[in-house]
Amino acid sequence: MRFSSKFLALAMLYLVGTCTSPVFADYGTAGLSLSFEPRPDSALLGRILRASGVDDPSEVARYESSLRRALNDLARDVGHSRSEYRRARRLHEALHRKFVKRYDNAADGIDAILDRGAFNCLSASLFYGLAARALGLEVQVMEIPRHIFVRFKLENGDVDVETTSTEGFDLRRKLDRFLRFVRAYKYVSAGENATRNPSGIFANVNEEAVPLSLERSVAFLWHNIGERALNRGDALRAATSFLQEARVRPEAADRSEALAASLARAFRIEYEAGRFNVAFRIAAIDLEISPDRTSSRDRLLAAALKWIERECDAGRPDEAEKVLDIASATLSVPADLARLERGATPLIVEAAVRAGDWIRAERMSARFAAAQPDRVEVARLSRWVERRRHEALLSARRGTCSDPEPTGLFAEIPETPVSAQE
Repeated sequence: MRFSSKFLALAMLYLVGTCTSPVFADYGTAGLSLSFEPRPDSALLGRILRASGVDDPSEVARYESSLRRALNDLARDVGHSRSEYRRARRLHEALHRKFVKRYDNAADGIDAILDRGAFNCLSASLFYGLAARALGLEVQVMEIPRHIFVRFKLENGDVDVETTSTEGFDLRRKLDRFLRFVRAYKYVSAGENATRNPSGIFANVNEEAVPLSLERSVAFLWHNIGERALNRGDALRAATSFLQEARVRPEAADRSEALAASLARAFRIEYEAGRFNVAFRIAAIDLEISPDRTSSRDRLLAAALKWIERECDAGRPDEAEKVLDIASATLSVPADLARLERGATPLIVEAAVRAGDWIRAERMSARFAAAQPDRVEVARLSRWVERRRHEALLSARRGTCSDPEPTGLFAEIPETPVSAQE
């Protein structure tokens, strides 16, 4: 009897152990708590929030706390199933039931989801990624023209998910719904609809999809912010956002014609408004993103020359020289630098002469000589500076004010040397 009781006790301990051990638990039951507290990826969350315009530390902390609570809630719904497919499906259902509630084309950031349940394909996909990563599931963001979705990388194969639809989980098994979706968003043409069956269209879309990590996907946030800033005329904000996009995803930015067109538009807004200093900054951003693009270099030269001309017209040759130095440091192609020097230095020389700043005038004249291969033009500028300096000296000796002719830099100058004129 004593042996039987001992045996029974051991058997009970074994059963208790198998029921409570995570290895032998009932993995098919939803609603079980995970044996760990899911924690958000704080670094990724910070990048997403910053790209969404949330950079106040107290606000970042608030959203991290809100996301932590959301993850705990999701963990209870997802449960502790051994099947990754089942957990991914439950995550999709729970996200749509509790968090992604109302589609809003402008709701790019996960702050919109956490604050009011508003989402679009970008915010929903990033929210999916944060939640999946915290719950031990691997997710990629898939890019196709004008849209993104997510792909779960599961042990039994990939599962594509349209994050904006409650019925979007595992599109491969719902090809009729997938076809309605791509037709509605015009991802396939009418001709393709007529010639391809749903599985063929699905295969084609997946062939064209570009997989990205969650970290790289933050570039989409920066791009959308830039486009919206551009549409409201905030060209510099747009350009700085595009620069952040390029830094997050440099492999695509330099090849993007759409990004190049947006930067050109931002430059044009400021240049045509006469804000040449801002236009120059946008051109410098454009050049950082695409250093080999000729149009980017041409825009920077145009803005720099106009900015220098404005400073010279305002009687600020010292500021004009600073702009020249900044622009020279930005350019990396020797031919571009020579073009800039040839165009800018005569303007600064003339402004310096008007201000009586002879040291600057001579320094700029020397820079012109180094950049200008035409020795006749070099000699002409040098003689003009010496003549004006001599006239200013004579005027000072007489104690009178004079405005001797010629007044323009390119007025006709006698070819005789200064000593003969004296």
